[in-house]
Amino acid sequence: MKLQSIRIGFLSAILMFLLSHVSLAGDQDLEGLRQKIASPNYETRRSAVIDLFHTGEKRPLTKAEIDLLLPHLKLDADWRIKVRITLVLPYAANPDWVLQPLISALQDRDEESSGGGNVPTAACSALARLADRRGLQPSEDWLNYLESNPKCYRDLHNGWVEIAKKNIAELKSKLEKTAH
Repeated sequence: MKLQSIRIGFLSAILMFLLSHVSLAGDQDLEGLRQKIASPNYETRRSAVIDLFHTGEKRPLTKAEIDLLLPHLKLDADWRIKVRITLVLPYAANPDWVLQPLISALQDRDEESSGGGNVPTAACSALARLADRRGLQPSEDWLNYLESNPKCYRDLHNGWVEIAKKNIAELKSKLEKTAH
C-alpha cells in the first residue's frame, strides 16, 4: 500500500511538472504572438494572424488568443490585417467574444480603413460562418447600405452586393436548420 502511495505521488508530481511546462509553453507562444501582432511590420503582423488561423483550424481559440486580435480588427492601419482577422474570429471558443467586434467591422464605411469595402465584406462572411441570429440584421443593414449607395466602392460595389446576398442567404439557411 505504501509503495502504491509513493507511485501515485511520483506520478502526480510528474503530471504537475508536465502540465506546468505545457502551460508555460502556451504562455510563451502567446507572448510571442503578442509581440508579432504588435510589430510595425506588416509581414510580421500577418504572420501572427496566420498562426492563429492555423491554430483555430485545429482547436477553438481561447479568450486570450482572441483578445490579441480584437484591437487590431478595430485599429490596425492596414485593412489587409483586418480582413485576415475576420477569417480567424469565427474560430473563437465562444461566439460572444467576437460577435460585436465583427458587427462593428461590418459598419466600417470609410473607404480607406475598410480597404474599399473589403473589411465589412469579410466581416459579413464571418458572421455567416458564426451562424448567430444576432448577426443577421447588421448583415442586412450592410446590404441595404450597398444597395442604396451604388457608387460606393467603385468597381468592387457589384461584387460586394453579390457577396452580401450570398452571405445573408447562407446565414438564414443555417438559422433555419438550427430552428428545426
